[in-house]
Amino acid sequence: ARPKEPEPRARLAEPARRAALLALGRRIFTARSYDAISIDDIAEAAGISKGLLYHYFPSKRDFYIAVVDEAARQLLETTAPAAGLSPPEQAQRGIDAYLDFVEAHSTAYTTLLRGGVGNDPEIAARVEGTRETLIARMMENVGLVEPRPIVRFLIRGWIGLVEAASIDWIERRDVSREVDVRTLLESL
Repeated sequence: ARPKEPEPRARLAEPARRAALLALGRRIFTARSYDAISIDDIAEAAGISKGLLYHYFPSKRDFYIAVVDEAARQLLETTAPAAGLSPPEQAQRGIDAYLDFVEAHSTAYTTLLRGGVGNDPEIAARVEGTRETLIARMMENVGLVEPRPIVRFLIRGWIGLVEAASIDWIERRDVSREVDVRTLLESL
């Protein structure tokens, strides 16, 4: 009997391949830090050649930026206000969704906010853009189109509190999620 021929690799259309690579990137960068991952690791995990990876992303940094963009899009989608809820209900839902996201992407989240690649101006601009969107949503939810500077200042500070508390929560696990959510809501 002749040995069985290996199955040919499935060819994906460009948008599907790019989406699959970004999903892989989210998993890889959630499990390990940017510096701990090589292009070879990414290509091997994707089951493609480095050349094909370079076709979609000219460098590891470009790949990471695309993954950060996709993660930001996903975070904003996940935390989008639900119609028909009061501002306190929307805040509760938003914090829960935010913590779900942080928990699912804990290593990448911590690495990004603690520095490392987050010091890259392009990455920092994307993180800041995500913060700005969250701030604008919060102000809009309570009817503040043009708030006084102090209101924006306080909301911005609260976002910083949420980020720092989220990192502490995922690293230490000595405060329950319920207490974390309640405390963040009360501080808001």
